[in-house]
Amino acid sequence: MHRLNNAALIRRELLVRTARLVWEAELPAQIDRIPLEMIPRTRTSFRCCIHKDRAVLRYRLMAILGFSVEDEDDELMPLAEYARAAIERDRAPRATRSLPPVTSPVASAATARAGDVPLPDPDARTEALRILTVIDEACSACVRSRYFVTNACRGCFARPCTLNCPKNALSIVNGQAVIDPEKCVACGICQQACPFHAIIHIPIPCEEACPAGAITKDEWGREKIDHEKCILCGRCMRDCPFGAIMEKSQIVDVMQRLREGAPVVAMVAPAIAGQFPGTLGQVYGAILEAGFETVFEVARGADETSAHEAAELAACISEDRGYLTTSCCPSWMLAAGRHLPEILPHVSTTPSPMRFTAQTVKEQRPEAIRVFIGPCLAKKDEAARDPLVDYVLTFEELGAIFVAREIDTAASREATPAVRGTSPSRGYAAAGGVSKAVGACATCKGAAAPKTHLIDGLTRQNINLLRAWSKGTPCPADLVEVMACQGGCIAGPAVVGNPKLAAKALGEILSQ
Repeated sequence: MHRLNNAALIRRELLVRTARLVWEAELPAQIDRIPLEMIPRTRTSFRCCIHKDRAVLRYRLMAILGFSVEDEDDELMPLAEYARAAIERDRAPRATRSLPPVTSPVASAATARAGDVPLPDPDARTEALRILTVIDEACSACVRSRYFVTNACRGCFARPCTLNCPKNALSIVNGQAVIDPEKCVACGICQQACPFHAIIHIPIPCEEACPAGAITKDEWGREKIDHEKCILCGRCMRDCPFGAIMEKSQIVDVMQRLREGAPVVAMVAPAIAGQFPGTLGQVYGAILEAGFETVFEVARGADETSAHEAAELAACISEDRGYLTTSCCPSWMLAAGRHLPEILPHVSTTPSPMRFTAQTVKEQRPEAIRVFIGPCLAKKDEAARDPLVDYVLTFEELGAIFVAREIDTAASREATPAVRGTSPSRGYAAAGGVSKAVGACATCKGAAAPKTHLIDGLTRQNINLLRAWSKGTPCPADLVEVMACQGGCIAGPAVVGNPKLAAKALGEILSQ
C-alpha cells in the first residue's frame, strides 16, 4: 500500500500530539482528550460510530505510550495512568538475553575475528519480543482469505474450474460456479483454469505482506502476530488499510529525557538523507534544536562494520567455507535465526553499525543517553538486546518531534556531526551499498574484488532462495547482501520521505 494514506497520517498526528504534551508537561492531564478532539461529535465516523473511532485512537495511543494492547488488564483504565507510567519509567524494555558488549570499536578486522569483538549469540536472535501490537477494535473488516466467483462467470460447458479443483470445492448453482469456503484451501487452481478470469483472490493485506507467515486470523477472525516468527520488517503495519497494527513507541521516553535537559546523543542512520526538507547539515541542526546534545553519524560505525566484514569474507574465501551474508540488517538477522537456522554458519558475525557507533559514543560521552534514529522497527529489537543503546526513534517519530517543537528543518542552522562516516559507508542506506563498501575494503587490502549478490527485499521467494543455498544449492557469489526492505533502508517501514526521492538525495550526498 502507498506510504501516504489516512492510517499513516492519523498515526503521525497522534505522535505529534503526544510529543507536544510531553514537552509541555501536560501528558497525563490532557492525553485522554486527544480522541475526543480528533473525533468530535460533529465528525462523520470512519467505522460504525464515533465511539468506536475514539476507542481505536485510544488503543493507538497506548502503543505510542509504549504498551501492548494485548496486555491491557482493565479497559476502564484511563490513558492518563499509562502516561504516568511511561513518564516515570527509567529505561526502554530490555531482552533477557543480551548481545555481548563490543570491547573495541577500532580493533583491526583480524583481531576482531580473533575475539576482541565478542560474537552475537545466535540463540538471542530467536527470543521473541513484542514490538508490534494489534488493535482488535480496528481489525474487523477483512474477510478470510479466499477466492470469489464474480458475475463474469458464464457457466461454461467446459467447467475447468470444477474439474480441476483438488477439493471439489466448486459446484454450479443456477448456471454459475460457486465456491464452498469450508472446502476451499485457497490453492488458486480454479482462478488459473477459468477462461473468463471470473475468479478473483480476495487478500488479507497484512497476511499477504508478511514474508515470514507470522500473522494469521484467530478463531474470532482477528489478526494475531506470532512474535516467535515475526522478523519486524514492518510490512504488516504499513499495509494494513485500517491502521490496526502499531509499533510500541519510545517517543515519550526520549521526549521526557530531552525536556529534563539530559545529555542525549542522536546516532543517526545514513538513511536520513532525503527524509526532511533542507540539507543534511540543516537536519542535524534541527536535531540539536530539538534538544539533543550532539549528532553521531552511524555511517562511522558502518566503516567499522565494512572493515570487519571484509576480513571475515577474506577468511571465508581462503578457507573455502563458501559464501558470506551480511549482518547489518536486523530483520535479516531475525529471519536467519528464526526461519533459516541452517544458514547461520554463512551469516557474518560482525556487529552492526549501530553497535559500533554506540560504543564510540560511550567512550566519548560516557554519561550520555544514546538514541539511535533510523527507518527501522527491527532496530528496537536489536537495541533491546544491546546495553550500549538506550532508545530507538524512527524517522517518523523524529518528524513528529520536529512538528511538536515547531522546528522547520529547511530553516535550521547547519550543524556538523561530532563523528562523520565516509562516503562508501553512507551508501549503506541503499540496496547494494553494503556489498559495495565491503568490497572496497577488501580490494584496498590487495584482494580481488569479491563476487556479490543482492537480496533486495525479504520476500517469500527470496527466503526460499536463501533456504535452498543453506541446504547445498550453489550460491553464485562470495558475499550476499541481504536487505529486508526492497530498495534498502531508505525504503524502511518508518520513513517519511519518498524512497525514490531519498535515493536521489543520497546519491547527491555520495557524489560530494
